[in-house]
Amino acid sequence: MAKDRRMVVVLKCKNERNGKTCNRENYSTTTIRENYKDLEVQKFCRECREHTLHKAIKPSSNRK
Repeated sequence: MAKDRRMVVVLKCKNERNGKTCNRENYSTTTIRENYKDLEVQKFCRECREHTLHKAIKPSSNRK
């Protein structure tokens, strides 16, 4: 059987406020394995209370 090309990635907030980066993991989505590092979208961050840039990160295996 063919190897599944899609994988789950986590979207992490990259908003900088007062010299600190939020880094809250707000969303998850699926993407093609080769392209997950390039994924950047504008999403709403509840902690920042505004639409901010979210970048895809590869989830670790010990997350629920």
